[in-house]
Amino acid sequence: MTATTINEETLRSTITQILSSNDEIDDDLISYLIGMISDSDTFSLSSLSSMAADDEDSELFASISPFLESYSVDNSCILSICNQVRDMAIGLTGGSSNADGNGNASNANANTN
Repeated sequence: MTATTINEETLRSTITQILSSNDEIDDDLISYLIGMISDSDTFSLSSLSSMAADDEDSELFASISPFLESYSVDNSCILSICNQVRDMAIGLTGGSSNADGNGNASNANANTN
């Protein structure tokens, strides 16, 4: 059976790890972000997996950055979350994205087998 959404526990672990240095981030914000990202009505796996790496113009970045910026999270951390979500989506769809010309999508898939 093919997954249709990103695993929320994996997503929680990833986001928590990236934001671990920010003491202002609480569990409610992380839960909100997870709900937003994992909601297939908001973001399909296909749209997440085809998102370009390090893209501040992506729909995901535009959706989560206002919340994170209000907690003084810098763009590099927000992009890191976006890239990790993208890599998870690529792993679940079994596809790769040509948007990232440096091979990261291929490496993400190689590690899922």
